[in-house]
Amino acid sequence: MMSHNLTTTEDATPSHSLADWKVLFPYWKSEEKWWAWSLLGGTIGLSVLYVQSAVWFGAWYHRFFDAFFAGEVGRCLGMLPFYLLVKLGSVGVHATQTYLTQVLSMRWRLWNTKVYLRQYLSEEAYYRLEHGPNRADNPDQRIADDLSQMTVQTLKLGLDAIDAVTTLLSFAVVLWNIGGVLSFDWHGRHFQIPGYLFLGAVLTSLLASGILERFGAPLIGANYRQQHFDADLRAGLMDVRRNSEQIAFYGGENAEQLRLAGYLTHIATNWRSVVRYTWRVNFISEFYTGVATIPLWLMLVLKPWPMP
Repeated sequence: MMSHNLTTTEDATPSHSLADWKVLFPYWKSEEKWWAWSLLGGTIGLSVLYVQSAVWFGAWYHRFFDAFFAGEVGRCLGMLPFYLLVKLGSVGVHATQTYLTQVLSMRWRLWNTKVYLRQYLSEEAYYRLEHGPNRADNPDQRIADDLSQMTVQTLKLGLDAIDAVTTLLSFAVVLWNIGGVLSFDWHGRHFQIPGYLFLGAVLTSLLASGILERFGAPLIGANYRQQHFDADLRAGLMDVRRNSEQIAFYGGENAEQLRLAGYLTHIATNWRSVVRYTWRVNFISEFYTGVATIPLWLMLVLKPWPMP
C-alpha cells in the first residue's frame, strides 16, 4: 500500500490541475447527454424559481408586518391565503429540485462506474495497478466510493454556486432600491455613492470569503488524506480476511497487528488536522453569520435621512 512510504500526512495530498476536469466531462458528451442536460436544466430552473420565491417572501413579510403593527387585522388575514399558496408552491419546487438532483447524481454515478469497471477489467489493468510499476492507491475504493462522492459533491457545489449568483442578482435590486444614494462631503468635496448598500454587502461577502478561503482551504486536503488512510485500513483488513489461512499457518498475527497499527497511526495523526481546520471554518462561518448585517446597519444609521 502507498501508506507504507508516507512519512507525513501532508505527502498524501494530490496535486491538482486542469486535467482533473477530464473526469467530469465525458458523461456530458456520452449517449446519456440529453438526459443529463435536461435534468440539469430542470434543476437549475427550479433553483431560480426557489430563489425568486425567497425574494417574494421577503417583500411579503415587509408588507405583513407593516399591516400587523398598524393594527390592520383584516389586511393581515387577507394576505395569509396567498402566502400559504406560494409556500406550497415553494415547497414543491424545492422538493422537486432535490429529486431531480438525486436522479441526475445516480445516473451520472452509474455511468461513470460502468466505464471505470470496464476499463479496470480490460487488458489486465487490475493486475498492473496492483503489481506494476505505476501502482494505484486503492482502486477498488476509488471506483466504489470516490466516483459516488464526485458526482454528489460536484452537483452540490455547482448548484450552490448557481444559487449564490441567483440570490445575489435577485436581492441586488432590493438592496439597491432600499439604499438609494449615499451623499457626503469629505475634505471639501461632495461624493455620491449609488447603491451603496449593495456594494457594501458585496464587499463584506468578498472579504469573508477571502478569509474563509485563506484559513479553511487546508481542510480540503485534510479530508482527502483522511479518506486515503481510511481506505488503507479497510484494504489492510481485507488482506487479513483473504489471507487468513496463510496468516494462521505462519503465525503472522503480530506482523499484521503492527501493519494495521501503522494505518491507525496515520488516521489519528491526520484526524487532528481535520479537527483543527474544521474548527477554523466553523468559527469563521458562525462569526460571519452573526455579524454580517452589522456593516449594513451602520451604513443605514450613518446615512443622513431627510427630516420629516
